[in-house]
Amino acid sequence: MSLFAVAFSLLGALNGQHTPPELDAIPAGVRERATLIFVGQYVTRRGPMVPRAHGVIAHELLGGFDVTNAILGAAPQYVAVDLTRMPQSDLIDHDLRWGKYLVLLRPGGDSWQHLGEEKTIGDDEILAIVKIRPLAERVEIVDYGRFQRAAEEPKLDAPDTASGHVNVVDAETTPAVLEHTDCIEGVIGRTFGFLFLAEGSPEGSAVDDDDGNDGIAQLRVRVLHPPMHNPKTNQTSDHEEWDAPANLGIVRFTGWTFDEEWEIVPGTWAIELLQHGKVMARKEFVIAPAAPPATPPPATKDQRSSFRR
Repeated sequence: MSLFAVAFSLLGALNGQHTPPELDAIPAGVRERATLIFVGQYVTRRGPMVPRAHGVIAHELLGGFDVTNAILGAAPQYVAVDLTRMPQSDLIDHDLRWGKYLVLLRPGGDSWQHLGEEKTIGDDEILAIVKIRPLAERVEIVDYGRFQRAAEEPKLDAPDTASGHVNVVDAETTPAVLEHTDCIEGVIGRTFGFLFLAEGSPEGSAVDDDDGNDGIAQLRVRVLHPPMHNPKTNQTSDHEEWDAPANLGIVRFTGWTFDEEWEIVPGTWAIELLQHGKVMARKEFVIAPAAPPATPPPATKDQRSSFRR
């Protein structure tokens, strides 16, 4: 852990609150340049009257943040930003909507004097504006076992998996539990896993808005298993991971389906749900070799004679 990260951890503790995990995802070089860091609620206000076409005069729309948590620097209650002067950067959300954001700024001397007023800041003074997503306070496993999977499901690229993709189960779909068990027979087409409920409150981290992305915790699935070798890529892995955003307060499914023979590796498997690296839920399964096909009993003398008719 860098000295910078330690300093922020101490600062958050002194303020009686934790810094948002989105801060850790911002490159250290960007964080070190910032002289003002805060969490704020994005709001729009009516600015001064400005002339428009055909002699129309209208209010200019101003965007800014009501500061809710000052992390670094003396942040005022309100900071305005110039939406037309925000630099192009992967760290800056240009589609700002009502909700909470992590904001990193490096105001110039003139901007420092006018912070808290209607005057906006922009250009290279804005280092990052990142949407703060809800956190799941807890994740409960509702049921587990063998499930019925839909015949056709869309696939999503997942580079941290052996197959390179995962099947997507719609948020409104709850697969049926066929058998409540943690011992799974390893056969093609067999699906196992668990239903879970992520609980928490969007308040304090984000608020529902029109983009439909709030109220969704950014979880990640990790599947641990004995070494598995993919003959198509000649790679061997003992774990798979993929992002699994989950709606707060809605039961969702996560699990595994044996689509290829090389995926069937007997032994102990574990499916985990993580949030920012912390395991929120875990369930172990034992994968057993497929039972050999039943051999019919030898025919009796009477049966053999009947076959000759």
